[in-house]
Formats: sequence, C-alpha cells, structure tokens
Amino acid sequence: NVHKDDKYGDKPYTHHLYAVERVLQDSGMVNLDDIHIAHCHDAIENCLEEEREEVITFFRMNLSEHAFAVVWALSGFGENRRLRNMDAYSKIATYPDSADYKIADRIANGESAKLWKPDLFDMYVKEDDEFTSNVVSLANNQYLVDRYHNTISGNVSENVVGEWEMRIPDLEE
Repeated sequence: NVHKDDKYGDKPYTHHLYAVERVLQDSGMVNLDDIHIAHCHDAIENCLEEEREEVITFFRMNLSEHAFAVVWALSGFGENRRLRNMDAYSKIATYPDSADYKIADRIANGESAKLWKPDLFDMYVKEDDEFTSNVVSLANNQYLVDRYHNTISGNVSENVVGEWEMRIPDLEE
C-alpha cells in the first residue's frame, strides 16, 4: 500500500481516496474502472522513486488499459508543485478522458481544504485559471464542472463535506 502511513490532514490518506470515489459516484461515474482510478490516482506520483517501476508494472498488469492510462496521466513529476502540475496537464491533454478524474480529485481536495485548511484552499484558488484552461476545458462531465466551479468559488458547506464523509468507511485500525 503506497499510502499506508500517509495522512490526509489528521485522517489516514485513504480518506482522500474514498472522497474522490464519492465525488465520482455523485457525478454518475460508478463503474469498476472509476473506483480503481479513485483509489490509485495518486499512487504512482506519491510512491518512493525506487518503487515507481514496481508500482507501474503492478498497475499495468492489474488495471484495465483505460484505468492505467488515466492513473498515469494524473501522475505529475517535477521538482516543485508547478512542474508537477504542468507534467500532469500535458499528460491529461494527451489522454483527455482523464480530465474528469483530475477534476474529481481537485473537488475532494478543495472541499476539504475550504473547511479545514484555508491556506491550501487559497493555493487552489490561485491555480484556478491554469487548472481550468488545462483540465476543466477538457471535461466531459458537466456535473463535475459545475461542482468544481462551486467549490473553487468557496461554496462549500460542512453539510456537503459531512454528507460525503459519512459515506467514507473508518479504516483506522
């Protein structure tokens, strides 16, 4: 498990993965590939560099061709956040079917950050123009586009996040 010891705020990192799954489900994206992508979308970029080839090989063997292509497209590499974003954006442009998944990821991050990490939310707001031109412009799912714009505008309530958090299993041991 790439994220075994990672945290998402004060929760296990799996909390974020389930949040992305819930956003996808809310948008009607509920097939097995969608679930695999939600749970694997950060693994390649977040694993240790010396484990990366092993993770990539595992995903190539165990995910559908589509799911692997999306997970790869969402994996940004670089020395800083801007370079990582630009790397991911170029891959998303090459495989535009991945845009909806990146939007779902940003929604989950933005909704959580708006309520509990204002500095992080401000970063997402500053990145909005670039994110919109590189990712949102490629979207196929209007629900995700609308929810993203609501999120980045700050229209997030504890009720919305609390509702999807109630559907996230408590996996702490």
